[in-house]
Amino acid sequence: MIPFRPQSILLTLLFVYQCSIFSDKDVLKKDTSVHLILNSTGYATEFCLYRMEKTNEICQPKTLYSYPKCVEYFPENSNAADFSSKETLDQIYKGLAELEISLPMLKSKIDNVGFLVSGSFSSAKESKSVIQDVEKYFKSEGIKVNSKIITGEEETKLILAALTLEEEKRTTNKESAILQIETDTVDIAFSGSGKNTKPISSKIGINLFLEEISQIKPGINACRQPISSFFKSEASSFEGCKKFLLENLNKSKRLLPFAKIKLDDTYEVYSVGSSWNYFYPNKENISIEELNKTGNEFCSLTIDEILKKGIKKKNAYNLCYALSYKAVLAESLGLKNFRILKKDIYLKNFSASPSFFPGICK
Repeated sequence: MIPFRPQSILLTLLFVYQCSIFSDKDVLKKDTSVHLILNSTGYATEFCLYRMEKTNEICQPKTLYSYPKCVEYFPENSNAADFSSKETLDQIYKGLAELEISLPMLKSKIDNVGFLVSGSFSSAKESKSVIQDVEKYFKSEGIKVNSKIITGEEETKLILAALTLEEEKRTTNKESAILQIETDTVDIAFSGSGKNTKPISSKIGINLFLEEISQIKPGINACRQPISSFFKSEASSFEGCKKFLLENLNKSKRLLPFAKIKLDDTYEVYSVGSSWNYFYPNKENISIEELNKTGNEFCSLTIDEILKKGIKKKNAYNLCYALSYKAVLAESLGLKNFRILKKDIYLKNFSASPSFFPGICK
C-alpha cells in the first residue's frame, strides 16, 4: 500500500483529468504504451509520463495530452543541502499515491518505468539504496523498471544531445553551450567541432559550496535571507553576498577549470533547472542584467515576503545565496545572455532510449 498524503490543489486538478485521459484514442491504441520517467536529484523528484508510438519498434515519445508535462515533488526538510534515501522515497511514494488515487486507470497502462538518480545524496551507498527500494516496489507491482545513476557531466551531454534534435530551439548559427549547475558540480558542454568540444566539470556545485562556506562568519551573513523585518540589515545584500562568494570561489581555485572559457556572444548558452522557474516562470531568455535585478529584489525580502510571492518554503531560506551564486558564476564566465530549458528536453528522449529500454525501442 502506498502511503498517501492529501495534496488538495494537485488532486483537484488531476481528478479533472481523470475522465478524459483515457478517452484519448492515441493512448488506447494497441501499438501505444506508456513510459513513466522518475528523475530524482536528491533535492526533488520529477514524474514525467510519455506515450510511446511505435513504428517498426522505433519509439516516438509524445506527451500525454491530458497530463501535465512533468510534476515535481519536494521533500519536507526545508534547510538541508543533501537528502537521504528516506526523504527521496517519501517524494516518490507521495507522487505515486496521488497518481494512483487520482488516475486509477493509469497504472495498468504503464509498461515501463525509468528511474534516474542524477543528484547529490549523502553517499554512493545512499544512491544505491534509493534505487534498490524503488526497484523493489515496482517489481512487486509487476511493472518493469530500469534504473541508472548519471553524473552531472553525463546529464549535460544528454541535454546537449537532445538539444541538437530540437531544431526549433536553434534561432542562430552560433555554437551551443550547456551550463549545468548541479548540487555537487558545475558542468559545461559544447556542440560543434570547435576547440571547446570536451565537457568541462568542476566540483563547485551550488549545495556543496554552500556547505563549505556556511560556517564562515560574518561573511555568510550577507547571503542569509532575513527571517523578518526586525533582522534586516546592511549585512544582507545581493552585492555583499556576491563579493563574499567570489572571494571564496577564488580561494578554492575551483574556478580555474573555467578560466579560459568565455561564454560570450559567439555562443548560444542554455541552462537547465527547475529553480529558474521560480524566478522566471514565463520567460525563456534571460540577461545578466535581469539576473542581477532579480537578485537585488529577492535578497532584500524577508522569508514571509518571499512566501507571499509563491516561492516554496524550502527554497526561501537560501534564495539570496542561490541567486548570488548564479550571478557570480555567470559573470565569471563572461555570460551576457542565456536561455532556460526544461529538463523535459532530455527526459522525453530518455523515455525512448533503446539502451535504457532494450528490446522495446530501437
